[in-house]
Formats: sequence, C-alpha cells, structure tokens
Amino acid sequence: MTTSRFLTITLSILLAASRADAQCTSCASGEPLCDASQLVSVEGFAETDTSCKSAQLANFQKRCCNGPPYDYCSICPDGTTPSGLNDPIPTGEFATDPTCNEFQFQPNSRTNLIPGQEGNCADTFLQRTSHYCGCPNIQQECYLCPDGSNPGNPDRGEAWATNSNCRGLEFLFSAFTADECQVYPDNFGVNFAAFCVCPGVEEPPADNPECSICNGNAVVNPDFIYARPPDAVFERKCSQAEEFAKFITNSRSCDTLLQQARIACCPNGSIPGLETNTMGASSGVARVGSTKMFVGLAISAMAILEAMVEVN
Repeated sequence: MTTSRFLTITLSILLAASRADAQCTSCASGEPLCDASQLVSVEGFAETDTSCKSAQLANFQKRCCNGPPYDYCSICPDGTTPSGLNDPIPTGEFATDPTCNEFQFQPNSRTNLIPGQEGNCADTFLQRTSHYCGCPNIQQECYLCPDGSNPGNPDRGEAWATNSNCRGLEFLFSAFTADECQVYPDNFGVNFAAFCVCPGVEEPPADNPECSICNGNAVVNPDFIYARPPDAVFERKCSQAEEFAKFITNSRSCDTLLQQARIACCPNGSIPGLETNTMGASSGVARVGSTKMFVGLAISAMAILEAMVEVN
C-alpha cells in the first residue's frame, strides 16, 4: 500500500511538472481565429507563466480566440474573495442579470474597455465593475445619470453611437474611473443622460444648433425605415434619426453619426457635398451601409470604444 501511494504521488508530481513545462498556446482554448501576424507572441512562455496568460487574454480581446483564460484575472484587483459573490452584475444583456460568480465565467467579463490595454486584468470589465461584488476599497466612480440614479427609460435603444440600450449604457458608464468619466462619455458627442431620461436632466430642444439631420429641412418620409436587422442592431426610421439629432452635442459627431440617415432621409441637395435621397425614400426599406450585429458585451463594448475613436 505504501509503495502504491508513493508511486501515485510521484506520478502526480511528474504530471504537474510536465504541465508546467508545456509550451504556451496562443489561445486558452481552441485554435486561433487570426493570422499569426495579428497574435500576441507566446514564444518561449510555459503554459503556467503569467506572461502566457496575459498573451492569451490579449489574443481573446483582439477577437483572435474563442475564449479567455478563466484561471487568469481575479474578480477583486487585490486577489481577495469578494463579499458579494451572489450579488447581480447589471450588464443589461439578459432578462436576469448574472451574479458576480456567474459573470467571472462568462467570456465577456474579460473584455477590455480601453483600446491598447489588451492583456491587462485591471482593464477588464471583470475588475472594472468589481464594485458590484463587494471588493474591498473599490467604489463606483462614474454614472450615466449625474445624480447616480437609474435612467427613466432603461430599455430605450440608441442605434447611432453605441448600438446599446440605456441599461447597457448605464453598465458601461459604471466601468469608467472618475478621470475617464470626464473624458470618454463626452467623446461620443451625445447627451446620453437626456436620451435615457435621467432624473433632473432636461430634454434638449428640437432645434439643436449643433445638429440638424437635413440642415434645417424636414426629412422626406418620417416613417421610412432605412436600416433594420440583420444589417443593424435596431430598426431605424428617418423620424427616429431626426429626433436623435437633438441629443447630439457637436457638429463633428452630427456628421459622423447621422451620415447614413442623411443619405436615405434628406431632400436631395440639402446637405452640401453629400448626395442625399438616393435610396427611394418614399416607401419600403433601405439598407444603408453595413452595421455589424453585435452579440453580447464581449463585442459590443469594443464596438462602443471603436465608435468613440471614429468620432474623434
């Protein structure tokens, strides 16, 4: 019996050593979805190295792997066990919000927020939103509504800057630090607090001096649907784009976010330098351009940040 136990322990040690010496793979699971030139190199790393896990996380965040390394990045930045493992994370993705314990095993928890921070646990939604989980010394620093309350219309969908509903925007804002809260939301050029009907925030007037969809002219057909799934996340009517214009806070964002709507909805010649009303906007449905159908936070969060970069 003693000999058998000794052999079992010895075999376990050898297997552990073998795993420790195993060559790191580019993805934690499955084969890479990208060319080698797009992958973060794992050459020379062992499977158990922190550098290996960071590279695998980065490759997942670059959309080159199907899943992240789940044994990398704790919920709490300091590695402690959170006091609220069963508390909900209000991601806005599902009818029932996942608990903190469930969220840590969802791929989207390892999505990074800021482009260029791939492979950094501190920039994952898992750790950025750990204030929901009772992590020590972690507090929420940014809110969609200035007074920290919930938006009055959480299910309202925004189809131009973020392709998200207001619950999703509320979750996104909660992931920003105090410093980022002063910069990144403004980069959108959209008054999301007003759009989502936050308490105490006035709705802007219809005659927005910063943005008019048709340069002061009325749209040709308010009920014309110029985009719908699967080419767009939300169905878009000319009247909806016309209304959204009043929430845009600068002319640059106006030009960027409403270009498709202008092409489909405005009278020809109303926008200098832009050929408009070429889609037959009297009836039917147009599909202007190609808008990706974002599925889940793992993709939509990246899309939101990409949209911010494009606007700037």
